[in-house]
Amino acid sequence: MDSRPVVYVDDDPALVDVVDRRLRARLDRPVETTRSAADALERLDAERVACLVLDYRITGEEPLSLLRDACARRPDVPVVFFTSIGDPETMAAAREAGADAFVRKGPGGADALAETLADVLDEPRDG
Repeated sequence: MDSRPVVYVDDDPALVDVVDRRLRARLDRPVETTRSAADALERLDAERVACLVLDYRITGEEPLSLLRDACARRPDVPVVFFTSIGDPETMAAAREAGADAFVRKGPGGADALAETLADVLDEPRDG
């Protein structure tokens, strides 16, 4: 088992619990959760992280700025957005800013996220 965690950032505590349980059941690695973008960035600086999963709407945060900051700090760590927003313009802007994948929340979303993370984590990323 790879000991580097997936760090999941979302400010909805009920969803964090559901997604955390689903990812732990589906991925062969630890999962850490936080509701704070600042905490996630601190973890990127201090820990070995396998992947960062971000909600597109974190209270008080501009999502693309957060994404760019994460990519600048750790270009070797893939970033996946897990969000209810899925319009083509938003997805294109996120990809252009460095997002590796974009997964829609909703029924089956946690399972789709687990599948996407498995794929993203299997692909080498240059830093």
